[in-house]
Amino acid sequence: TNQGLFYTSWNPNKKYQSIDFKMIHGSQGQVWNLEVINNVLVCGHNTGTFQIQGTAMSLLSPKTGGWVIKLLSPHAPYVLQGNYTGVSLFNSLPNALTYQTQYPNFRSGVQLLETQSKNSVWAAGYNELNLLKFSDDFSVIKQIKPYAQKNGLPKSGYLGVYKLAAINVFTTDSGLYVYDELIDK
Repeated sequence: TNQGLFYTSWNPNKKYQSIDFKMIHGSQGQVWNLEVINNVLVCGHNTGTFQIQGTAMSLLSPKTGGWVIKLLSPHAPYVLQGNYTGVSLFNSLPNALTYQTQYPNFRSGVQLLETQSKNSVWAAGYNELNLLKFSDDFSVIKQIKPYAQKNGLPKSGYLGVYKLAAINVFTTDSGLYVYDELIDK
């Protein structure tokens, strides 16, 4: 919620039960994302990115505004996170996630991420859409290619990217679009 992260006990065998939500200590503020990555519950928060263990949270990254976090399957162990100030890289192992870096050459807020190919990822935020091409080890962004009206998208106050049936679908104020790699539009 925009108030923090809450938990409650739950018995799946009981049809009716009272719910008593309690806030996880230190989670006050906007929670943007909860995701399980290799058995690690990750919380993208206004103040950083946290690992949740039971009713406790520990800081994984101080980069603010963790909107989205994605395991680049099948390109594990790399995990990318879109946040207020760009894209962060995490390393994922079974039951562990570690922050590696914030890419210094890309500073736009990223709310949505979807893979295009092995080393290419779409990054969408506000009214901006970019195709990011990474090195083989994901240590650097080698190319940032913006997509907008000149690439076939209409002028829009919102651009999004979502994976539907293994196809990237781009959302705008005026409809849905797909990317044609052959004509780069």
